[in-house]
Amino acid sequence: MGFIILEGGAEFGGKMAAVDVMIQITEGNIRRYQIKLEALQKHAANQERAGKAVPEKLLASIRDTVTRINENYAIIERREQEKNAIRNAFDRDLYRFRVLKRLEPEKQVQQEEPKPLTLPNLIVCPDPASCDRLWGRAEEFVRRHATTRMQMLGDKIVMSAVPTKDDDVSITIARIDKQQANASVLFMDLFCRKTLLAQEFCLSERVAAIRDAFQVEVGGAVPKP
Repeated sequence: MGFIILEGGAEFGGKMAAVDVMIQITEGNIRRYQIKLEALQKHAANQERAGKAVPEKLLASIRDTVTRINENYAIIERREQEKNAIRNAFDRDLYRFRVLKRLEPEKQVQQEEPKPLTLPNLIVCPDPASCDRLWGRAEEFVRRHATTRMQMLGDKIVMSAVPTKDDDVSITIARIDKQQANASVLFMDLFCRKTLLAQEFCLSERVAAIRDAFQVEVGGAVPKP
């Protein structure tokens, strides 16, 4: 029977890894859209500096790119929910196995209650109005902690530019409205360059403190002791 646990654990790990790969692919799409957005914004700025009106086609491309970025963040958030569902299912199966093997007493409440999704970079608003009240804090958070310039400031996304140095921190906060549930979430994405030095910096206590500060500074959560 020990083999069953190992087999189930391998299946669990495989499912989680598969979702993580899809998240990584989506993150790559976001980075490409951010680079595209930067090029479009530079083109628009050049038009304005030359005293010309920005073509509507260019403005539409900027709006579409921002929409694509927000949509991809919504995909990532759904994937995180999927990982949470996989984790809950595995916990229930393991619990039932342990009860059948009399490794622990049966506790029906523990078995039936799924764990809610809790991520340090996710704030769940009970209703859209709650996220409205937090949106100003989201902008302040990006301005305070990102080391790159502000690239986009809108009603659905606050985003700093892509990192260019090994000690750069780029931050995006996307607002994702869930129409069916009449709720909204704020999803924070923090990332560094892909170099080894930058990735090491991204794992530092300094950057970890920024991640931890999101729930406190934007969501108003009680700081960790």
